[in-house]
Amino acid sequence: MGLAQFILDNIEPILTEWEAFAKSMPPGQEMNSAALRDDAERMLRFVAADMDATQSEGQRAVKGRGEQAAGSDESAANAHGRLRLAQEFDLAQMVSEFRALRASVIRLWSAQPGATPSALSSELIRFNEAIDQILAESVSRYRADMDRARELLLAVLGHDLRNPLSSIRMSAEILARTSLTPRQSDLNDGIIRGSERMRVLLKLGKLQRRDEDAARNLLPVVSGTGQDLLDDSRDLGHSDQLLAITSRASAKARARCAPLGVIRHDEQNIRRSPSRTLQLFCRNPGNWGVLGVQAT
Repeated sequence: MGLAQFILDNIEPILTEWEAFAKSMPPGQEMNSAALRDDAERMLRFVAADMDATQSEGQRAVKGRGEQAAGSDESAANAHGRLRLAQEFDLAQMVSEFRALRASVIRLWSAQPGATPSALSSELIRFNEAIDQILAESVSRYRADMDRARELLLAVLGHDLRNPLSSIRMSAEILARTSLTPRQSDLNDGIIRGSERMRVLLKLGKLQRRDEDAARNLLPVVSGTGQDLLDDSRDLGHSDQLLAITSRASAKARARCAPLGVIRHDEQNIRRSPSRTLQLFCRNPGNWGVLGVQAT
């Protein structure tokens, strides 16, 4: 029996394994059978139809390079990517579903009597091409919807934060014109600088997607490599102050963590991206207590 026909004749056992795997992941543990199976049956029928379709060498080459036409918005793979995002599956969990599906189908089909290596080899090529196609469509839709949601969130934040942010900034500027102690003046200057940083972040759309993305972007400042840092298009005018702060911090850190050999003070990178450096220190306030750096 060919693999395409095997898939159609054994859809229920395959879907049962798909459902069991989806339920093993945290987002699926409270979901019912219909939600877990999602559009899996439609995707399997697409795979079987694609395998049965005539394919020229040119079409095979195009598909192998991932250059085939994208599926429609109503395709099963697109719908699957959209729904898995709504169901709070992360991208790695969704991709793992396709890996498990591929493994399940191959294991069940190769175990049937009469399966020969030559037949397995030729049909598996077509099967893998079809699986890769629906995987690519699902990932593309998942990422597109995630980016759209992020842009909507940034737009809402930018709109809703503008008025209170302006009030904070204007209040701090008014306070700056009054008689303040040196300590109060320093604190008020921090409010002004912080509000300016928020304004720039909102205007340039530099709010990070996730904390781990921010950590990856800012890590070169700590390690001193600087290879992944982007030039900051807006110098907020506090690079000299940051240099003084980070110089003291790195000296204290080296004294305590010298065996680790990972903390370096890189003046060039700090000057290139002062706002990112400040963001790093603002995200890690606990470090100040560990390093023993006085507030400035």
